[in-house]
Amino acid sequence: MLNLITRELEKRPLFAVFDRDGTLVPITDDPLAAMVSAELKANLRKLAATKNTKVAVLSARGLRHLSQDFSGDGLILAGNYGLEILFPDKRAFIQPKAKASREMLSKARLRFQSELPQDVNVILEDHELSLCLHWHRTPPARREEVHASARRLKKEMPELSFRALPTSYEVLPNVLWTKADGMTQIASMCEINGTEPLYVYAGDSEYDEPAFRWVNERQGISVKIGKAEQTEAQFCLDSPASLAGLIEKLIHLRVLS
Repeated sequence: MLNLITRELEKRPLFAVFDRDGTLVPITDDPLAAMVSAELKANLRKLAATKNTKVAVLSARGLRHLSQDFSGDGLILAGNYGLEILFPDKRAFIQPKAKASREMLSKARLRFQSELPQDVNVILEDHELSLCLHWHRTPPARREEVHASARRLKKEMPELSFRALPTSYEVLPNVLWTKADGMTQIASMCEINGTEPLYVYAGDSEYDEPAFRWVNERQGISVKIGKAEQTEAQFCLDSPASLAGLIEKLIHLRVLS
């Protein structure tokens, strides 16, 4: 992979995009405990400051959380799969239909909070343009309460999309949108002229697959973090720590190029 990147960087600018959870930082039992280290922040900032380089974080988390992570680091921040984007020069984007869904998402949050008592032990993350209801800590005997609540809200709120994940539910605006759309939006707002950049995208889950395909179609480099099973990513790294090592090598390559 490094040999390919080295060859391509001799003739193309670099545009590196990273997922957050499971990619830049390991997955944790409590999502709030998944912290970005000071060293990683510094290295992303160094990479973004090198010549002919852009760096973005494209995450399921909301823009508010990403801004707390990376404030002032010179990165493009894309929250909620790219439904909202903030550039270092303060230009911003919010997908119109997603923006209009905020009130309904707030109602869904309040319903979950009223229907699921504290002893059900869920974690409800409010990303403003989405919700994530984690039930991995819920006692097995109480999990049907969580599933029943999600079913009710899905039926009552067709304006929203309810996505069942292995140990959580995501509630999103009912708009066709993937990380590939997020990549397209980021690229269009960057006003790239001339030589198309070398896109590098790293992610860890099935919801990163559209971004892998997007990058592959542009002769870029796609990197899966974790098991390489059933993925269209071209390369695989075993952990966020391995990706951190790659980021350090990218900094070195950009300084030399």
